[in-house]
This record gives sequence, structure tokens and C-alpha cells, in this order.
Amino acid sequence: MNSYLLVVLFIFIILELRDLRGFIRGREPARVVIVNIAIMAISLAIGLLLAMGKRPTSPPQWIEQMLKAIGVVN
Repeated sequence: MNSYLLVVLFIFIILELRDLRGFIRGREPARVVIVNIAIMAISLAIGLLLAMGKRPTSPPQWIEQMLKAIGVVN
């Protein structure tokens, strides 16, 4: 992995922890914090994939893989 990507990752983690501290102090419900972390993690993952030159898979491919995993589709 490129050193620039690691720098971006560490900055992201620091900003997310700072944001999380604000959520905890504000007494936000747990689901708000979970949704915020999920959205931020997904955006980071997509950004890192694009920066590495890899194209993320599409949601229909995810659904097809899940259906194959549980045995609904061959």
C-alpha cells in the first residue's frame, strides 16, 4: 500500500475518533453513532479502492454472491 494511503488512513481514524467523542458527549443514540461510522467506513473503503486503481464491485454483484453463498442460486 502506498505511504500516502496510510497517511490518509491515519488522518481518517483521528478525525473519526474526534467525531465519535463529540457524539458521546452529545448523548446521541447508539444507532446514530453506528450509522455514522458505517457511512464513513464505506466511503473510506471506496476511496482507498479508487486510489489503488481498483474498481469496487457493484451492489447487484454483492447480492448475487450472497444468494450463491446461501444456496439460493447456483
